[in-house]
Amino acid sequence: MDALHALIRDFSQSHTWIEAIVLAACLALAYGASRILGRQQPPDSVWFGRRTDDGLMFPLLALALAYAARVGVETLLLQPVFLLRVAVPVLSSLVLIRFFARILANAFPKSAAMRLVERIVSWLAWGVAVLWIVGLLPAVRAELAGVAIHFGKSQVTALTLIEGSLSATVVMLLALWLSSTLERRLLDRTIVDLSMR
Repeated sequence: MDALHALIRDFSQSHTWIEAIVLAACLALAYGASRILGRQQPPDSVWFGRRTDDGLMFPLLALALAYAARVGVETLLLQPVFLLRVAVPVLSSLVLIRFFARILANAFPKSAAMRLVERIVSWLAWGVAVLWIVGLLPAVRAELAGVAIHFGKSQVTALTLIEGSLSATVVMLLALWLSSTLERRLLDRTIVDLSMR
């Protein structure tokens, strides 16, 4: 609860209007850059998506700009920031959701099970963002680290299992993304006949 009180105190002490202007500029710059870079991209691009702003590039650029702006505003104003500190976990969750959603939509375009997985990942990502914003994420991590399962002489915590599952899932999604991209490019260039594909 100390982190939540600190967040409320930072809100009352910060120059929220300056942060709102800086955040809006970061979002506009990320949107414009993703629109310009994604003009000639195919509609199934993971980086840019169908409308060039529903892919991975827009939230990733926005996150990088918002984090840099947070550090810059904290340094210039010499006081804690509120809005930019909240924007970083929100944009991080959006990056994670878009990463999962775009790769699964490209790999399994008509699968209802993958839509369910996207929703579950979305809810989990937003839940972690809320815990991060209010400052309860370290307490939840400590509680998960305290739950242990013993396998003979070795001990595995719930936190280790969750982190291992997440890292394995990310590696599998990256491999799926890479393989589908390579397959599509090789087949498009070398084999024109549909039956030969």
